[in-house]
Amino acid sequence: MIIRHWRDVDSHVMSALYEREQRSWMTTLAWDASNTWTTIESARVTWGLPGFVALERGRVRGWTFYLPENGEVHVGGLAADTPRATCLLLDALLDAADTAGAQTISCFMFERAPALTLELSRRGFAVEPFLYLQRQGLDAGWRPAAGSMPTDGWQDGDINRAASLLRTAYGTGAAGRHFAPKGLLAEWQRYLQNLVEQTACGALNAEATRVIRVQDDIQGLTLVTTLADRTAHLAQVAVHPGLRGQGVASALVNESCARAAAEGCTSATLLVGATNHPARRLYESLGFTTRAAFVAAHRAVARHASVAAIA
Repeated sequence: MIIRHWRDVDSHVMSALYEREQRSWMTTLAWDASNTWTTIESARVTWGLPGFVALERGRVRGWTFYLPENGEVHVGGLAADTPRATCLLLDALLDAADTAGAQTISCFMFERAPALTLELSRRGFAVEPFLYLQRQGLDAGWRPAAGSMPTDGWQDGDINRAASLLRTAYGTGAAGRHFAPKGLLAEWQRYLQNLVEQTACGALNAEATRVIRVQDDIQGLTLVTTLADRTAHLAQVAVHPGLRGQGVASALVNESCARAAAEGCTSATLLVGATNHPARRLYESLGFTTRAAFVAAHRAVARHASVAAIA
């Protein structure tokens, strides 16, 4: 098996790979990522989005792509059908990060390659598994209890206020580094801008998104996107530490699910850290069950002996 830069792969071959991924995402995640594959292919053939394929006797056994940015290599995804392909692609990514002079390499992606978590750990990555949860049978008739804190939808200009909430809510914990590596307000603002303005994580649903405002601050938030015709995704659930333990998060999630149901959604999904046991208990109590796994990982870039032969 050898590794080659994917720039030399025929578009028809890549199209077949994207179609296979699309089927997997729809079947497993109820997530229509077709626009994402179109964007990735356009970036590959126009400005040269970098990536690799693992080839065995002319057959593609795996592929990956990445983006060097501000001293970090962000791995956008990695799919493989053999552990050997997983290993070779990871080594190729580490070589590429080293060549690019990156300081760190990171990923947050659907676990679509055999032994991915194991091989990341073997290569010195700090790995955190995330669970992809789903709640079915949404109730459009749900109403908040009397006396609950009032909410409204997403508004223009909310990015900065929401970024302040996320920075406070995540604090200095490890989970926040996957969205804002240094915990800086500007990083949270950039993360939210991408989430709201781009469609990689679904299109923003401003009505199902619920915001608790106290004066000019946002104190609670469920930021909702639409992944497919009938799938709403709670991309962020955050409550100010001063409001925790009062049922605020439960009410926000239930209201977002109800509003999504009123728009025709039949299920809601979200991601939660596998070790975040309080959040997992909350979502379990709200009817969410595990559907799939994602993996978040990062490490410093250092020279290593690669076993990948890159053509």
